[in-house]
Amino acid sequence: MAIDQRVRTSPGEWIAAGLLVVATAGGGYLIGPAGITGDLDFIEVGWWNIRDLNTTNRDDAELADIADAIAHTGIDVLAVGELNNPEALERIAEKLGSSWQSAATAEKIGRTPGSREYYGFLWDGDRADMVGSVQVDPDPEDKIDRHPAWATFRTTGGGLDFTLVGVHITWGSTVAPRKAEIRALPAVWGRAQSATTGDEDVILVGDFNRNVGDDSFDLLLAMDGMIRANEDTGPTVVTGSSTYDQVFISTDFTQEWTGEYDTYAFDVEVFNNDDAAAKLAVSDHRPVWITLYVTEQDDD
Repeated sequence: MAIDQRVRTSPGEWIAAGLLVVATAGGGYLIGPAGITGDLDFIEVGWWNIRDLNTTNRDDAELADIADAIAHTGIDVLAVGELNNPEALERIAEKLGSSWQSAATAEKIGRTPGSREYYGFLWDGDRADMVGSVQVDPDPEDKIDRHPAWATFRTTGGGLDFTLVGVHITWGSTVAPRKAEIRALPAVWGRAQSATTGDEDVILVGDFNRNVGDDSFDLLLAMDGMIRANEDTGPTVVTGSSTYDQVFISTDFTQEWTGEYDTYAFDVEVFNNDDAAAKLAVSDHRPVWITLYVTEQDDD
């Protein structure tokens, strides 16, 4: 993607910077849009696998901790995995504020009874609106146990619309089924893009249960313009070094990515590295997200 590189000097302001690339604290780089100067808005889009999210054995204090973590990240639109009760997502939205909304798949997804779950979405209605409803990938050849789900969002003012696809790749004692599901994702991408008439911006997020660099991603990354937007992320799990939680975009279509991405280590910042407490109260995965810029008119 040929773009001018610019430096964000203050919220909404970019200045031309020639070939200068500036590393960010959270990872990634500040890369400005080609031919765009002056005021811009920004939106944070992410994913979080929130451990066993429900209202049966997650008390109100835990839901408040989860909401606090989301508020800390600044994420505006979030896809959520491991949702076992949509009411839990509604209660988190209430804690985030009156502008926040939530939606989920109509039923739990997955052919394996012990691992079925809803896919959910949380968003700040002051920043974006959902267009239509949550859709589940038909996966006609049934290659992915928990069929991915997506929702389309449009930023306030209509400057950007995008389809956020969430996937939670299977787990288990063997690696081969995980790799096989990941290799089926290019077809999922194509179906999501085809299903959203007039919008080519697809953002694929999820818990892929394989680390950054695994060869199972090769087919996905071979697609035109495809990149892993959080390539150099640190661990996305609370214990260990796994980088399972990833974000993919095609720069052929989603040219609004600023180059910024981040992972919030709430277990370090809030729980002082008490992994057991962090996993019990919040999750065993960390939220990940990227930043997009928003102009007055979408590029597609």
